[in-house]
Amino acid sequence: MKKYALIALSQQSIPNILFIKKFETEIDHLIIIGSEEAERDFNAKEVIMNFIDKSKTKIVYIKVQAVDFHDVFTKLKSKDFAKKDSFLINLTGGTKATSLAIYTYFRYYSNASFYYSPIGKNSIYKLNTLENPTHENLNYKLCVKGYLNAYDISIPNKSSKTMEDKEAAIKMYSIYKDPNHSFKDDTKVLYDINGFKFSFKGNDIKKQLGDKIKLNQYFIDNKIDGVTFLKRIHELIKALVGKEVDLKTKWIKYLTGGWFEEYIYHHLRSFNVTDIKANFHYETKTEDGKTTNEIDIAFTHENKFYVIECKTSLETKEKDNIANDTIYKLDSLSGKMGLSAKKFLFTLDNETYAKENVQSRLNHNKIESPHPDNLSPDKIDKTLEDLFKIKKLS
Repeated sequence: MKKYALIALSQQSIPNILFIKKFETEIDHLIIIGSEEAERDFNAKEVIMNFIDKSKTKIVYIKVQAVDFHDVFTKLKSKDFAKKDSFLINLTGGTKATSLAIYTYFRYYSNASFYYSPIGKNSIYKLNTLENPTHENLNYKLCVKGYLNAYDISIPNKSSKTMEDKEAAIKMYSIYKDPNHSFKDDTKVLYDINGFKFSFKGNDIKKQLGDKIKLNQYFIDNKIDGVTFLKRIHELIKALVGKEVDLKTKWIKYLTGGWFEEYIYHHLRSFNVTDIKANFHYETKTEDGKTTNEIDIAFTHENKFYVIECKTSLETKEKDNIANDTIYKLDSLSGKMGLSAKKFLFTLDNETYAKENVQSRLNHNKIESPHPDNLSPDKIDKTLEDLFKIKKLS
């Protein structure tokens, strides 16, 4: 007796992948119902094949006209599947016409069981007509890379790295929020000198200063020279990490906002999440090849995908254009990363956060954003627990 599973391809690949993973040890054949549109528009066949152990499972691929009930039914009938064989059938994917044709054809097979997995739910329902629907949890857990692969999105083979630990990020939070500290003004200059490398290990710092930093308006207005400024930044980093460092690009990125990503990342790591990545790039296919974008933080929990943009400030000289750009970036992820992807904006910018137009756009685009005051070290764990409905690790 052959043991089949059956899926119909669709743009939302997660339910099919979780279905396959749940039953992969119980089957020896997999029937894939595909279409020209599924192959062309979202590469669904290739995506699914990446999650199948083809050495243990024989693939039966049936290409149909996805919106034609008669075509789907006729092509299933032409395969003349044996009534004695067993069939585990996922009705979640495909078009309505495809699902109805599959159900109509197999409904009189005595060894056929029908299942449905709601998008965004970590469970599957058995829908056999002679019994009440029953549901089971899905034990397979998608990591960040696996979730993105399910939508034909790849992560280049570069591991995401953090600069420092949780304690350094918490120190940076205190410095950033200290009204008596010059740090916020300093960051404006750090943006301008990004890409420079300055060594404090016995070299003459004056020889390393280019005209760009010498003539920076900040120094002119505040009657301070670049050497004094860089030494102040150097002392700040030493205080954070307790050692001598060169003021490289990576440190400038850390001080101008990277620390806040790490602040959120390190706190989330203490919670019961499946997988989490910070400050990484992902690639999507385009007609011209590939395009690369960056995500601040992403994690998976109960096979749902959470993406977080972290901004210490949402305002520049052009006022709230950073807020608009960030909201647009988060909203655009919906079309790439599935219906179950959840979007969040974390910011420390109370003023811009409170603007009516910013709140309106967040609500319109279904982006959740906790109040900046609730991200302080004494409140952040409670905020994360309430926002994501997750528990801290014991």
